[in-house]
Amino acid sequence: MNDSFIAVTSAADTSTATPASAALPHWQLESIYPSLESEAWTKANSELDRLMDAFKAYCDTLPPDSTKAADSVTTFETGFRQWLELRMLSGKMMGYLSLTLATDAFNDAAQAERSRLGTLFSSFSVHHKAFMRWLGKQDVDYLSEHSALALDHYYMLHEVVVYAEHMMDVSAEGLESALAPTAAVSWMKLYNDIISKQTVVASIDSDPREYALSELINFSSHTDAKVRKRAYDTEMALFSKHDIAIGACLNSIKGHVNTLTARRGWQPDGWGSEADSALAEALFDNAITKKSLDAMQQACQAAFPMFRRYLKAKAKLLGKSTLDWYDINAPIASAPPHYSWQDAQDFVTKHFASYSDDLAQFAQKVFDNHWIDVPPRQGKTSGAFCSRVMSERASRILLNFGGTLDDLFTLAHELGHGYHNDCMYRFE
Repeated sequence: MNDSFIAVTSAADTSTATPASAALPHWQLESIYPSLESEAWTKANSELDRLMDAFKAYCDTLPPDSTKAADSVTTFETGFRQWLELRMLSGKMMGYLSLTLATDAFNDAAQAERSRLGTLFSSFSVHHKAFMRWLGKQDVDYLSEHSALALDHYYMLHEVVVYAEHMMDVSAEGLESALAPTAAVSWMKLYNDIISKQTVVASIDSDPREYALSELINFSSHTDAKVRKRAYDTEMALFSKHDIAIGACLNSIKGHVNTLTARRGWQPDGWGSEADSALAEALFDNAITKKSLDAMQQACQAAFPMFRRYLKAKAKLLGKSTLDWYDINAPIASAPPHYSWQDAQDFVTKHFASYSDDLAQFAQKVFDNHWIDVPPRQGKTSGAFCSRVMSERASRILLNFGGTLDDLFTLAHELGHGYHNDCMYRFE
């Protein structure tokens, strides 16, 4: 790396931003909660305490067995309504904290609140699991015949029955709940902190300055091969500094999942072995069969030769025998177009409208309501995602926009997830 200066650091704040990214919009979360110091957040915590106390008291009165009687319907409806309220409020609170930290990992107040609530929910999960265990013993068809609430949640209740069948005994599940905050959850937090907080001082396309990981990735489509290589080498230097920690995160998170799914008895249905327990649970979580997964994988494999031909042709156009990793996203044109944020909005809404006015109007609603966080910056997670905000029947979309055609495709992709959420809200 003779042609670049690199120094890996840990940023102290989120104030650094490039001139181009400084003008790009950040999402607004104030409609969820104005702030952690707001009266709304204080009231939410008080309401959470009230709901948790009420649900704990309810769980203490649960009958041990299932009975096809009016009492079981009443018991179900009382507890299920409380459970749904708790899910909505806890999801709103933790969702707000997760979205806050996704763009500002240096927010110590949000980090502390997430840890506090995580510990609270971990201790409370004993009661949640008790209700799941009781619910798993109920006759869902009988409940659905005698309760409109059960009928409205018929699919969910059948899922709960399956999850209840895969629970460990009470003491083992209690131990898992107690260990969760310091087990896989902590490893995931460590990984996210490494990705979001670490920065690198380097000379990429100008004088040395501090870069976040998400900013380095955006150089992958730069027209200058030397710039692409410097950015890639710098990114690898950041990762290599933390390779042991990242490896430990991956092994610990996956080891946690593999151990739990095996102990909970998730077994492949006519395929695989006990070692595939995590995949068996994942298939159920996503409501697909192994046959469907195999069909998708086979379709991908069938297309590999075409993609290999494309990559070899691209290498030839770039004057190489094989394509370097940092050239995967290299532009073929000598001067590929650069899209402003306004260009990106216009491009997506125009092409959405050619297919569906409803889809284009949804995209415009996202832009107008500031449901999207656009620029890369220090403290922000890399990549892109769309998150449901069920409390206000909305979504939030995170990007690390760099003005390339790929960024336009990413915007359209994430808006597609948001539109899917919007359709579900309207259906519900």
